Amino acid sequence: MTAPFHLGCAVWGYRRWLGGFFPEGSRQQDFLKLYGPRLTTVECNSVFYAVPGEKALTRWVEQTPEGFSFCPKFPRVITHEGPLEPVIGDALSFSEHMRRHLGDKLGPFFVQLPPTFEPDKGPGLAALLNAWRRQDAELGLHRRVAVEVRS
Repeated sequence: MTAPFHLGCAVWGYRRWLGGFFPEGSRQQDFLKLYGPRLTTVECNSVFYAVPGEKALTRWVEQTPEGFSFCPKFPRVITHEGPLEPVIGDALSFSEHMRRHLGDKLGPFFVQLPPTFEPDKGPGLAALLNAWRRQDAELGLHRRVAVEVRS
């Protein structure tokens, strides 16, 4: 049994990609439509700064081919602005928002911890991941999450 292979970037478009990855003269609003047929996933780094609404997420789904996946990064207000325990509810709400609107195009979630994350904060991460697992069990889901610990 082999696992599917996905290839993507942290974002779906930089203006510097014009004339190389994207045809010269491409409009920024078309970058996702041009990216999707060439790569199979994207990290959604922009979600770290602002959570997109339903209309934006619907547009993302419509602009990408079948089999494409979005890997949303948890917002910085959840991962970088204090202890994790008080924002577990926000994290679960965020993940449900993304699941509801991205549907089959939802890939793994990405939790990037700040460089200030120390081992003594591990119980907060464990609490978040355990709450995630409980929510999955209640909803009958198996959502994947990747965690990056930085130093």
